[in-house]
Amino acid sequence: MRPAVGLLLFYKEKSEENAKHQDKGYTANLGFRLHRSDGSAVEKLHTAWTHKGRKFLYHELKRRGILPMAEQES
Repeated sequence: MRPAVGLLLFYKEKSEENAKHQDKGYTANLGFRLHRSDGSAVEKLHTAWTHKGRKFLYHELKRRGILPMAEQES
């Protein structure tokens, strides 16, 4: 499993669990506007992990015994 997919699944693991992690600043929504070649514009939304969110995920996954590859023994 790719790490980014695993983190997203971890964040959306259970609806009850998800609720306790919402509104803690772990993610940020970034809106932007794209202008198409036909002159029309469309607005898109991108969700990104914040520093606080990455730190939370690191410690929570480490608590569960899941380490980043750089910290795993060969």
